[in-house]
Amino acid sequence: MAAIGFAEDGWIDFDSQLSAGGFWNLFGSLPSPSEPLNMLAVSWTDLAGGTWWWGVSGPTGARVAVVSFNQFAQVPPPNQPAATAWESQVQLVEATGVIEVHFTNVVSTPGYPGTTIGLQNEDGTLGTVYVNDSIALNEVNTAVAFHPYEMSEADYDGDTFIACLECDDTNADVSPAEPELCGDGVDNDCNGQVDEAGCTPP
Repeated sequence: MAAIGFAEDGWIDFDSQLSAGGFWNLFGSLPSPSEPLNMLAVSWTDLAGGTWWWGVSGPTGARVAVVSFNQFAQVPPPNQPAATAWESQVQLVEATGVIEVHFTNVVSTPGYPGTTIGLQNEDGTLGTVYVNDSIALNEVNTAVAFHPYEMSEADYDGDTFIACLECDDTNADVSPAEPELCGDGVDNDCNGQVDEAGCTPP
């Protein structure tokens, strides 16, 4: 299993780049193969100070891993006042595969570099992004959820549709090739509607 690393500059590494001694001090847009690969940009910019902690709770199959970034602040550009410290927390939910990023206080300071919040795959070709290089963040008690399987070219449920081309790659009975079944509360055919007119009786 690859080690997970936590970078002071507001990102999490799922590909051992940090643990292998890699150093990254680049800030940019995702996806990009020139940026850290297989990474989650929590609030990726030039940060300093602060602390982080992590832990895991819950039984196998329902575990939640938590990573908190506490009191990190953007490094001031020349002749700029000190920035407000930021607080954010990441929750990796085993049961759903969802990655939640919760922001207590992540607010841009005028005149400072931009910040990226997003996720990219192992070769930097696919990603899902909340903001790229934004200078106008105002995230106070907000959250965003990422679904990694939605940007994957793998077929996790074996129904011949890769994850990024269907709406639920954990269920082989759900894909654009399936009929819509009436009354099950599921978007079986991945058209964005549930139990719509013309659905097939179970």
